[in-house]
Amino acid sequence: MQHIELNVEGMMCERCENRIENSLSMIDGVKNVKASRIDKKVTIDADDNVNQDEIVKRIEDLDYEVVE
Repeated sequence: MQHIELNVEGMMCERCENRIENSLSMIDGVKNVKASRIDKKVTIDADDNVNQDEIVKRIEDLDYEVVE
């Protein structure tokens, strides 16, 4: 099991959080997702075989920015 924490810019409202959570929860192996517009973070608990690049791509495809 891996715990991934990403800094994400562009979340403005609860709907933004829900869009990210719903999209990432559809990835096979993702167990838990929490997006916080206040903290500007997305935290994910996932199986070890889940690729972080796929998670980042999904977030960016929704027009949010993952930052270092």
